Amino acid sequence: MASMEWTERLFLLGDHDPIIASVFILLIGMSIISWIIGFLKLSQWFVDQWWLSGFIRTHEHGLFNQSIDTLPVVGGNLGFLIEQLQVFKKPSKLNLPAHREVIVQVGIQQILEKLQMRMESGLTVLASIGSAAPFIGLFGTVWGIYLSLKHISAEQSASITVVAGPMGEALLATAVGLFAAIPAVLAYNAFLRLNTRQGQTLRHIAERMQFALIRQLDDVVTE
Repeated sequence: MASMEWTERLFLLGDHDPIIASVFILLIGMSIISWIIGFLKLSQWFVDQWWLSGFIRTHEHGLFNQSIDTLPVVGGNLGFLIEQLQVFKKPSKLNLPAHREVIVQVGIQQILEKLQMRMESGLTVLASIGSAAPFIGLFGTVWGIYLSLKHISAEQSASITVVAGPMGEALLATAVGLFAAIPAVLAYNAFLRLNTRQGQTLRHIAERMQFALIRQLDDVVTE
């Protein structure tokens, strides 16, 4: 009952003005989107971290000497890394044996950049919601106050009963804007930190595998 009353009050101004209604709908939609992205990113991070933890426990000390061919099939970002490293086994990559170390180094750097873009997918939306939602809510408040002042002028009265209701409802737009922005900002900062830590682990794995890959290419060239 209380939630229905709150919803009715939230859209009271929107019933009389399409701009206010659009602001509320947009902010609620942005909030829903940010929560969906947050849950998806968090679940994906846990899956990637599970693959990483299992791989490190089993293969961390043998990556300097282990062949790419003997690595297990894994998923997540680690699986993407190993799959991309398979490209260096193709004969086309061995046409310039004198520069194979440079080829591997540049190739791994490009793979890590692709991984970073893959891990940062969706963060732009969170950052946009976190930065734009407060201003959209503020716009709704300013517009709502303008409508409230028109209502007060029409009533020809500035008593507290006439002023408090419309002004309070206009301020709800700012509150809804903050409600949409704060979780998006917190999620954005949290995923930046989590992605940085996971990206460093993937970089360490790639750097260790680089030595084994170069030695493997040397064996192919000398055959």
